[in-house]
Amino acid sequence: ADFTIASVDGQTVTFADLDITPDSRQKGALSTLTVGGTPGTITTTSGTISTLLNTAVELTSTGTDQPLAMVLTSVSSTGGVNNVLLTNVGGSLNMQAGALSGSSAAAFNVSGSTATVTYAGSITNTTAGISLTSNTGGTINLTGGMSLSTGANPAFTATGGGTVNVTQNNTSIVNTLTTTTGRALNVSSTAIGPSGMTFRSISANGGSNGILLSSSSGNLTVEGDGTGHANGSGGTIQGITGGAVGNSPVYILTSSGVITLKSMNLAITVNAYSGMLVDNNLGGAITVNVTGCTFTGVQAANVTQQKSLLQFEGGNTGASAANVTANVQNSYFFDNRTYGVFATAAGDSLMNFTLNQSGFGTNVNSGIPVNNPGTAITNPPPFSVGVTNGSNAKVDYSITNNTFWGADGLKGAIYAVTISGAVTTATSHLNGTFSGNRIGMTGVTGSGCANSCAGLGLLPGTAGAFNPIVTGNDIRQVNSLGINFQNTVGPGATFTSSAKFKGNTLAEPDTTGAPIFQRALVVSPINSGGASTTVCAEIGGPGGGEPNVISGGWQAGNFIRVSNLANTIALRLPGYVGLATDAAAVNGFVSANNGGASTNSTTGVVGILGGAPCP
Repeated sequence: ADFTIASVDGQTVTFADLDITPDSRQKGALSTLTVGGTPGTITTTSGTISTLLNTAVELTSTGTDQPLAMVLTSVSSTGGVNNVLLTNVGGSLNMQAGALSGSSAAAFNVSGSTATVTYAGSITNTTAGISLTSNTGGTINLTGGMSLSTGANPAFTATGGGTVNVTQNNTSIVNTLTTTTGRALNVSSTAIGPSGMTFRSISANGGSNGILLSSSSGNLTVEGDGTGHANGSGGTIQGITGGAVGNSPVYILTSSGVITLKSMNLAITVNAYSGMLVDNNLGGAITVNVTGCTFTGVQAANVTQQKSLLQFEGGNTGASAANVTANVQNSYFFDNRTYGVFATAAGDSLMNFTLNQSGFGTNVNSGIPVNNPGTAITNPPPFSVGVTNGSNAKVDYSITNNTFWGADGLKGAIYAVTISGAVTTATSHLNGTFSGNRIGMTGVTGSGCANSCAGLGLLPGTAGAFNPIVTGNDIRQVNSLGINFQNTVGPGATFTSSAKFKGNTLAEPDTTGAPIFQRALVVSPINSGGASTTVCAEIGGPGGGEPNVISGGWQAGNFIRVSNLANTIALRLPGYVGLATDAAAVNGFVSANNGGASTNSTTGVVGILGGAPCP
């Protein structure tokens, strides 16, 4: 028969050494009975429980939490509905070793409990994985490794409160989650503890999500093989479907902590809402590290996708404003109906965005990360990257050593890469570096951005600071402008900008269709209706590596275009010593700083001045 512990009102039940090895199909430790009123504490100092084809530990209470003070040396089970079932328990239960497998429902099921529960044995399950629900005040530690492959059922669910720690060493102790249409990992309204949740791989094929973090806190890591290479060792989440908000391979909503995903493959179907989405518009301080991952979308005409393959969003105001740090390294982006990566912030939120050594429309480098990866154009997204701010948001970005191939105006692109502000306040900023990148492949027509599409768009918002540093890039095979710094927000603009353009190569413009205003580099902080913008621009320079190298069939006489027409504030070009309204002198100065590239300037009434280097 099952071993039943009757908890008597307020009295402690103590076992110095509790060893239970029942007959096959009999349960181990079972407590479902309280005699009297308040349950007494069940105490053990050691013991081994091992069951065949049934539950090893089932401790439940229908009212007040059943208090525990239990240490068990080993707990093992090869079956039952659950291997371990804990309902409404408090205190502590420490199971120091063992192996759980073969259950017909969740292998490890804890609900309504305030206890600190530790299981250091292995968990293997092919039905309903691990279920941790409504454990506010409780902590669950799983430290012995798990292999959950649950098909259409969820693999790991932690919802409704409590704290969860899941650890591995990625060698002898490994955690893997695999489903078909079931959600592989769901952590909602639950804290991840100081030890974090770490998995070698998480995989799903179909359904609405592979990974969902909602109103959670703490650190989640998918480690893969530990190299961070783009080799798929962190799992594959694919076939994600559904047009509702959050139908995406990875959906992170109003969460905080550090999320690290390595070596994963993420893909969506024709009607998914988005790719991986980090939605902290309602607040939360979060860092997301994406390394060695691939992102694949679709370009079918009937897609319902609303977001990018990888999208970071921060919002809200005051003390509730989000703080989002996003680091993308050695990752690859294919197909899609919109951006490969999009980072945007609004309200009073802060965002720090880094993109390095990644490929857009390139083949995958599965080895050690390299600068400017890619040897062949491969299923490019229609446009590569967008970074934006609005309201009082402060965004800092670093986009370095990436490859951007195959953007296309016929698919909606205006630029291959866009850095742009919207309606912004005087205290907002959008500052950063765009350096060492490649837009376009040598000799391949339109491979930078085809069909009336430009390379890099730098478009300030209405107010605040907009400070781009653009150095050492190779931009070619675009069917419009190479680099365009321009006021597109209208005559009311009051933004300030320190802009630096040095050491860039602008070559091989795609002249298909004979574009009229195909210029290599444009600096135009004005609008035809007027503006009051304070701008300092360093365009090339006399020093080694400073001049922009411009060649090919750009618009004759307009390789570089500079305009301050209709501005109420003079444009500054450090080092210029001519008269403010002497366009010929400005042309000569800029041309000399850029290897003799033809320059066309319009000074306007207030003109163009020199002065000290830009801040």
